[in-house]
Amino acid sequence: MANRDPNIDPQIGDVWWIDFDAPNDEGDNKEDFALSSEAIGSEQKHRRPAVVIITKFTPESHSVCTVIPFTKWKQHHNDRLYLIVVEKSAINGLNLDSSALIG
Repeated sequence: MANRDPNIDPQIGDVWWIDFDAPNDEGDNKEDFALSSEAIGSEQKHRRPAVVIITKFTPESHSVCTVIPFTKWKQHHNDRLYLIVVEKSAINGLNLDSSALIG
């Protein structure tokens, strides 16, 4: 098992660009972190922003990072309780109003 890259240090509330299609986590770009398994079924796919909600990192590289992916906001999302609007801002770095997919 490879040691965790010290430059990759997600904190709760951070918005990261994540490649949900990537087959491994061997990338060296902390702005485009790759997951260790491919998305399947109706899970979100492709490169997209996600907000970090839980982190647990240990020196032994037994690391867990839970994120909620975003998708582009659409008006019909107002009717869906599991989608929460996240407005674009300089603070979160989003360039489009988005939906947090919490359900």
